Amino acid sequence: MREVFISDVHFGEDEDRRAWAFTLDILKDIQPDLVFLGGDIVDCGPLSSYTKEPDKAGAFQEELDHAFSQLLELRTALPRVEIMYLLGNHEDRLRRMILNHAPGLFGLRNLGWDHILNLDELQIQLLPEGEPYKIGHLNHLHGHELKGGGQVSPAHMQLQKINDSVIMGHFHQFSVAHKTGLSGKYYIGLSNGCLSTLKPDYVFNPKWRQGITVLDYAKSGLFAYQQVIYWEKGKHLLTFVDGKYYTTKKEKK
Repeated sequence: MREVFISDVHFGEDEDRRAWAFTLDILKDIQPDLVFLGGDIVDCGPLSSYTKEPDKAGAFQEELDHAFSQLLELRTALPRVEIMYLLGNHEDRLRRMILNHAPGLFGLRNLGWDHILNLDELQIQLLPEGEPYKIGHLNHLHGHELKGGGQVSPAHMQLQKINDSVIMGHFHQFSVAHKTGLSGKYYIGLSNGCLSTLKPDYVFNPKWRQGITVLDYAKSGLFAYQQVIYWEKGKHLLTFVDGKYYTTKKEKK
């Protein structure tokens, strides 16, 4: 079984449409069995608690409509592929805003992410919020659940916390960590890159990288991974999956 793990797209003001379109082209070619959306797919910028100029009326609805249109593109590109969606801390901005400013609305079905993004229509499975999801021997998290940073190696830091194999987004960085316990059990920690802009206004010189992670599972639950880093050459992106070269540059016929 082949999975593609995607996280931190940040549909909204911090997205990178070129990186998203490039990812769709790769997905259409490799045709995975599962696409796992690992959180922060929607930016929820208008709900941010950080000080900024106020957004225009309806800005959040525009962001949601755009996110739906892009998820529809994903479903159209992969009509028979299973898609799962695990919420991240940016989607959690909606829950926190309701609890802090309108607690009486908490729990309304129409304010759930499955309704807001019409995930049933898209045949995308929404996973329980704040809980890890395990595929084979690999736990899937967004990354914010464990708290704390990971400036040197997010994978190493989170692996030490949970003592189990894990893949996560959140940090916008590719990293790998390995650990063997006294029992001889072997664990791998993976942190995924992002598909958002690498030059946000609010971070100076971020250590972020764009890309996705491709995972192949045996029936036993064991897995192999490819960290598919997107490289920038001029105005174009390029990468390799299974040794095959991909680029946003259109080849001359």
